Amino acid sequence: MPASDVRTKPVIIELDRKRKLRYDFNALALLEDKFGDIDTALHSLTQKPSVKAIRALLHAGLVHEDPALTEEQIGSMLTLADIPRVAQAISEAFAEAMPKLDPTSSSPVPPANTGT
Repeated sequence: MPASDVRTKPVIIELDRKRKLRYDFNALALLEDKFGDIDTALHSLTQKPSVKAIRALLHAGLVHEDPALTEEQIGSMLTLADIPRVAQAISEAFAEAMPKLDPTSSSPVPPANTGT
C-alpha cells in the first residue's frame, strides 16, 4: 500500500485565514507531550473543555503547515464565541485521523486516498 493511502484528509478551518487542521503522527506526539496521553487530550475537549486545552489541541493540529506557529498566535485568532465551531473542527479532524474498523475484522481499515 502506498504511503499516500494512509494520509488523513485535513479539515479546513477559518481562523486568520483558511487553515488545514490535521492530526498526523507528529501532532499526536505533541499532544502526548502536552497532556500525557491522547485519551487525556480528547477528554479535555469533550468532558471538561478549557481555553488552554482547546488552544493546545488546535495548535497541534495546525503546526504541520506552519512550524513557527505558536499557541499564543492561535489564541489571538480566537474569541469565546469561536469555541463551538473550533471544537467541532477538532472533533472532525480527530475522527479523520483515527483508523476505521473493518466490521468483518478486528483490523483497522486505512483511510481511502482522496487525492488531497
